[in-house]
Amino acid sequence: MEKAWDECLGLILREIQYLGDFEDDDPDFRAYFEPLKAYVERDDVGAALLKPLLGIDEEAPDPDDLRFGWEYLDDAPEMPEGFSWGRIAERYRKSLRAERILSPELQKQFNAKNLDRIAELLQGQFGVQPEADERRYAERMREKYRILDLSAMLPPTSDQRGDMLLRKAFVPQKVREDPRR
Repeated sequence: MEKAWDECLGLILREIQYLGDFEDDDPDFRAYFEPLKAYVERDDVGAALLKPLLGIDEEAPDPDDLRFGWEYLDDAPEMPEGFSWGRIAERYRKSLRAERILSPELQKQFNAKNLDRIAELLQGQFGVQPEADERRYAERMREKYRILDLSAMLPPTSDQRGDMLLRKAFVPQKVREDPRR
């Protein structure tokens, strides 16, 4: 990620130097250095620069996010005439694609982090899904509910147990939705 920040700073500095017609040792050019350091340390700018790296938004960073980050800095010099945050954002995206700043190992880490986050969201939405043995569950349900307890229908003085298998009490339906069929 440090390489991505360096790339963004380099793009901005080159644009400032070109548009302001500054030399490397020009004090007016050097006046941008400290504000630019503070600029890339801002959370909103960092979030905007991370979006394309994380695969969140291929069209990031948004030029307005970059511009607002600069405008909120105290004592930041004005950008030279013709400076375009949109051009910086486009060049940043192109450089990320061209240089493949993310190494395969870092891409795997980001993907793992994204998958963990997806798992958390799904778990929060559906709760913990227990691992179940459906065969054992069905067997237990048959065992528990196959016997009907008819003791509630017998008189309290009766000595009969009142249990009956569900198969003996089942009466198939003879009613249809449309009796003419």
